[in-house]
Amino acid sequence: MKTKIKVLIIFCISIFLFGCANMQVNDNSKTIAVIDSQLLSEYNSWDIVAAKSRLNVLENNGSISQSQAENILAMLSQREILKENFVPFVELMKQHIGENDVNYIKSHTYPTLINSMMVGQLGHYNLSQASFYYGKVTFANQFSKFILIINYADQSEYLEVTLIAANNQWWIYDVKELH
Repeated sequence: MKTKIKVLIIFCISIFLFGCANMQVNDNSKTIAVIDSQLLSEYNSWDIVAAKSRLNVLENNGSISQSQAENILAMLSQREILKENFVPFVELMKQHIGENDVNYIKSHTYPTLINSMMVGQLGHYNLSQASFYYGKVTFANQFSKFILIINYADQSEYLEVTLIAANNQWWIYDVKELH
């Protein structure tokens, strides 16, 4: 049983490891970097409230034009929506992995040959008895990271999961086993 769990964990890691390698990511930070380094820092750390406040200051003191402010506000709003959709995405992934819903997992994993093989293998495991928990989430640039704990029977596995915001949604990007 212990070997099956290790194989399962390695399999899950492999599925997530190669996902989203070629997703198109909008790098809006270049637009913001030209305008203000503090605003860029707040944008890259997903501190939407502080970034909006800084944007307001820059607009009011004439450092940026109204059209620049509107453009940056749209980027911040898009990031705010992605941040709000983060928890529902993770919860859905946990649910569908536990239900062995291979099609759902496949639709949120970048389609490569390796990923296709691994997603196909996922259907061979019964994860319905596993429990999934995640810890504090950090956001940086287009990525979010968190620790995922998988409890199965009397074992726990700890994984560092990285998601990427691409095409206006979250995608599984990388998973690393923690020792």
